[in-house]
Amino acid sequence: RLSVNVKTKDLTVNLPGDIKIVRINSDINVDQAVNISNGLLIGDSAINVQTPTGGLLDYLLYRDYYSHPQSHKSFINIRKITAADYVLENAQIEAFIGYGRLDVPYMTIDLYGGNIGGAFSLALNAKDMLDSPYKLSLHFSGINSALLLPTQHADAKGLITAHTELTGRGFDIEKGIDLDGYFHITKIESKVADNLLRSLDPEGKDSGIRSTRLLINRGFKPRLFSFEIRHGYCYPAVFFDQPWYFPVRLSGGSIDLGRIPIAFFLKTEN
Repeated sequence: RLSVNVKTKDLTVNLPGDIKIVRINSDINVDQAVNISNGLLIGDSAINVQTPTGGLLDYLLYRDYYSHPQSHKSFINIRKITAADYVLENAQIEAFIGYGRLDVPYMTIDLYGGNIGGAFSLALNAKDMLDSPYKLSLHFSGINSALLLPTQHADAKGLITAHTELTGRGFDIEKGIDLDGYFHITKIESKVADNLLRSLDPEGKDSGIRSTRLLINRGFKPRLFSFEIRHGYCYPAVFFDQPWYFPVRLSGGSIDLGRIPIAFFLKTEN
């Protein structure tokens, strides 16, 4: 069995790609059984955090009661992370590392004038770690729209509130990632919504996106952007609050857009 404890105080790290991590304060504990002859990690069926749901709020309310009795919690606090044009601040993470799992039931970070809070869990595949299953839950509050929009489309700025729940398997984009769940934008300003639609269809070929932009420009206010994710594709839909003065009622109050490959969101721009 391998037991490791690592502590850092005000550590700053520079990484390739102009990534800088400033003032890392941490107390990291790892408790892991290892099959040395086969070079494999040995898992444990017991989950470190067994709250009623995997959400952040449940953990904050019940963490002392539902935590695995033999788990040793890890703490990580980071003052600032800079990567390209992104600046993330005040990252706080609580994690359990061991038993063949990585459980992060609590993480928060400030960026673009707002904050992100959520939870993450990963069950390591001993034979192929890049094929491990994972779950992610995040809530975005008061995020500046520049986070989601390419620079050339961010001529109108606004605040966005959103929530996502994802389950997946695999991290190798070339081999393909099995991803299911949703990303819901529950608060978005009309000009920001129009720019977001332009970023999804820069060439203006999608008739659904063209119709949606037309409605927004005529006074329809988006109340929900829904991105349902399954089988390698994202299925967007826009739900509207219809203006009282518009004479024609929108059937169902929403427009379904054309499906988008997940690879569209994962590709790296040169």
